[in-house]
Amino acid sequence: SMVESFKVPLLSRFSGSYRKPLESLIKDAAEEFGQVPVDKNTVKPRILLGGEFYVRMDERCNQEVIRKIEEAGGEVCLAPVTEIFTYTIFIDYHEARQAFRLNRKPSDYIKEKLYGVLVNLSYRDEAALENAAGPLLTDLHEPAPWDIMEHAAQYVSRHYGGEPPMTIGRTAAFSSRDRVTGAIFVAPFTCMPSSVVEAQQGKLQDELGIPMVTVYYDGKDNANRDEMVEGLVFQARQKLNCNAPLQDKECQLP
Repeated sequence: SMVESFKVPLLSRFSGSYRKPLESLIKDAAEEFGQVPVDKNTVKPRILLGGEFYVRMDERCNQEVIRKIEEAGGEVCLAPVTEIFTYTIFIDYHEARQAFRLNRKPSDYIKEKLYGVLVNLSYRDEAALENAAGPLLTDLHEPAPWDIMEHAAQYVSRHYGGEPPMTIGRTAAFSSRDRVTGAIFVAPFTCMPSSVVEAQQGKLQDELGIPMVTVYYDGKDNANRDEMVEGLVFQARQKLNCNAPLQDKECQLP
């Protein structure tokens, strides 16, 4: 396929010209997706799906959680693969910047500038590819890594470069967007970073006002997981109905 054989010459990485075939591909795909019939009379709650990188991206690891969310009546907003790369680069830049401020070493200054260039390039390219999708994404453009850090800083250290700030920060950034009324975080059993997220989940849920749940996977079937997913989508749908215009003011979450 075009993506598998895609090569990026060094100079085109800086100019951005290498994106043209990808932007064309995304534009064409968005136009085709836009022609799929949609029942606009049915409004579904958007469920943020985040958590550990491999579990959320591999349906074998998460036991097809996206399908289960959709079957329960939710619309999935999945954290993208690019998140781990853009945020990792940004953390490297942030740490190099802090190190130079403390030590004033030339090597830290060079690292700061180099990582700064990479941060700008990665954010520029991600934004360009999102824009290529046109109106298909509506208000679902991904937040910038510095916005993720700002949102997450209330819950975890700014120096933390792993899963917790990405999961927490993205959830906080998306929580005020249209129809976002729930979040599911997936993780492998006993995953420490996911446990850090879960430790902040109560506070995060109270402050953002949307139901959340962390679901752990150990390679075995467990009916309780399906019930947790279905229960979260039910609560999200109730909240969406409560937020809708002309609804009963006594509407309460279960």
